Amino acid sequence: MKTPFSLSALFCAVLVTGCANKNVDVTPVPDDITLPDWVLNPPNDAQFVGTDCTAFNGNMNISKQASSANARLELAQQISVAVDSLVETMANRTGTGSGRAAEGSDFTAVSEQLTEQSLDGAILDAVAFGKIEGDTQLCTMWVLNGDRSRALFDSLVSAQGATLDARDENVLYQQFLSSQARQRLDAARNRDGASL
Repeated sequence: MKTPFSLSALFCAVLVTGCANKNVDVTPVPDDITLPDWVLNPPNDAQFVGTDCTAFNGNMNISKQASSANARLELAQQISVAVDSLVETMANRTGTGSGRAAEGSDFTAVSEQLTEQSLDGAILDAVAFGKIEGDTQLCTMWVLNGDRSRALFDSLVSAQGATLDARDENVLYQQFLSSQARQRLDAARNRDGASL
């Protein structure tokens, strides 16, 4: 009986000592990586944001086009994730078509068309230089602003054929935006793991 109590007391002492230690090891960002803040931490407004950095080859136009293409691809992926999430959530929440509408080729074609139209409305919001391991990078940030994000959401809900009350619509819109935020967080984690 004395041994379990002694082990418990020892465990609590170690736990309290460990929690009291204020020296936390933080992995420092390497000195040879300097990028604009918005590359890894894009603005968190009600918008979709795609960022990318491409090795600068001395030709501003070509480097900007390459970085922009990659950033717009990231933007398209975020929108696609949000659309898929919205369709699934609507089917589960409203019972719209019991999920059949989400799988139908008509709605798929409409959602792809709406996504493409949204990308046409995206704007180049920032361009800046950075460095990774001594190599100059050209970074771009493309944004689908809040008004266009809302218009995309409204068009998708309309194409889905669902009738929503204001509360459900607001909840679904917040989920629509949060699905792209989660995807952006995953992308940032993947970039951090690849570069560090």
